[in-house]
Amino acid sequence: MKKKLLLLVNSDDFFISHRLEIGLSALKEGFDVYIASSINKENNILKKYGFKTQHIDLDRSSTSLFSNTMYFIKVFKIFLKIQPDIIHLITIKPVIFGGFAARLLGIKSVIVAISGLGYIFISKGFISKLRLYFIKFLYRLALNNKNVQLIFQNNSDKEIILDICSIDKSRIHLIKGSGVDLNKFKYTPLPKGVPSILFASRLLYDKGLKEFIRAAELIKKDGYKANFILVGKPDLQNPASISFDQLENYISKGNIDWHGYKEDIYPVLIGSYVIVLPSYREGLPKILIEAAACGRPVVTTDVPGCRDAIINGKTGLLVPSKNHTALAEAIKDLITNYSKSETLGLEARKFAEKNFDIKNVVSKHLEIYRSIF
Repeated sequence: MKKKLLLLVNSDDFFISHRLEIGLSALKEGFDVYIASSINKENNILKKYGFKTQHIDLDRSSTSLFSNTMYFIKVFKIFLKIQPDIIHLITIKPVIFGGFAARLLGIKSVIVAISGLGYIFISKGFISKLRLYFIKFLYRLALNNKNVQLIFQNNSDKEIILDICSIDKSRIHLIKGSGVDLNKFKYTPLPKGVPSILFASRLLYDKGLKEFIRAAELIKKDGYKANFILVGKPDLQNPASISFDQLENYISKGNIDWHGYKEDIYPVLIGSYVIVLPSYREGLPKILIEAAACGRPVVTTDVPGCRDAIINGKTGLLVPSKNHTALAEAIKDLITNYSKSETLGLEARKFAEKNFDIKNVVSKHLEIYRSIF
């Protein structure tokens, strides 16, 4: 009889963009693979790949006790129904509520992927501190379980969770990011002409969106020629999201262009000169490892996750968080120095080949799955 692997994740879009190759490899390995997630029921592409799917609505931004309790009950019922041999929990609410449900049901093999700790760990103010205290309590409920193995993308997140929870270090794995297909994301030379500066992410303020826009304003005010491009869309379930009205207001000032969401980011990357992500905190950003694979220099912030995706001064540049002036200076440094940018891009490709190959990421996940039996 085939072993059952159940992946619980917030949305099918996230699974497809960040975990699809792991799921497909598990199918080839002989697992029955179930995806429990918010599924686009009209176009359930996951079934076409051979996955078994369970639709479960999730309001990621809701703090409602009723809404979160209903989500927990649905997760509990799915676990009870499928009786999986391995549960793999991905993204914040699935980790917390799935971890607690697995603990109550006594499920023997639980893998938890901590791919970033979310905006709550960087929010300020009294209410945010109360929420953080409660979130830490929930993490203890979910993760203080001898049947749990944890996958981290950076050491900072690992240290925070180890401080919160009692976890044996033998159950901890460090896997840098979701990986990148180095055959698809090929190196190409930097484009010449007026440089395009790319911000490609969900349009959230804690991704450094406002700093990017302000840096664009400064650079254009100083007379430099460059195109500043946003690729992505607002995520209205996230408290840090820009609204469409705010976005239109910024675009109307003429300093940035918005190209919407792009399912295939590769053509956008190779048409860009510098990739910028001035985020406040990350797991390990996929856009940065894709940029490295394409040989694009990066300007990003010296915060957990972002600094783990580059080598400062060798594959990209680090700037302080929430500092649009420093961001603008770093971008100007690169757009006025083609040779430096080219060298950074070449080194970035080497760094990606060594650290971010999707084949290695998939192999490490399968090793964890196999070690359970």
